[in-house]
Amino acid sequence: MKILLIVFNFFLLSVSADQLWITDFASALEESKDNDKYLLVEFSGSDWCPPCIRLNNEVFKTDVWKKWADENVISVLIDFPKSGQSDEDKRKNELVAKNLNITHFPTIVILNKNGKEMFRTGYKSGGPEKFISHLENLALKSSFSF
Repeated sequence: MKILLIVFNFFLLSVSADQLWITDFASALEESKDNDKYLLVEFSGSDWCPPCIRLNNEVFKTDVWKKWADENVISVLIDFPKSGQSDEDKRKNELVAKNLNITHFPTIVILNKNGKEMFRTGYKSGGPEKFISHLENLALKSSFSF
């Protein structure tokens, strides 16, 4: 029975780690308000944009990032893949990108729980620790902390 509980708990942790990113902006904004956290919105071309792919592989897929993000932000993925996206999702994502004046990928936008932009950045090489430090420094320059 103990082994079954351990396997079940491991499964739950695996599922929650895979579900780190919310893809519906309106839902994410509500979650941000409910949890009093900032939104970290990644605008990506996940299957065609080399810097987006590097950012995801070097930072967002790591355990260090997942732990930090879970504690500090609501993560939102607004993706523009070349294939596999419904017309409805594409229209929703285009509207969010237009409202935030997104001109290139990847763009990371930090919003407060009211949807006000605090700052934006892009891909930075060096792994999760360096990227997290970069975000925290930008937050301090914008007079807040995560």
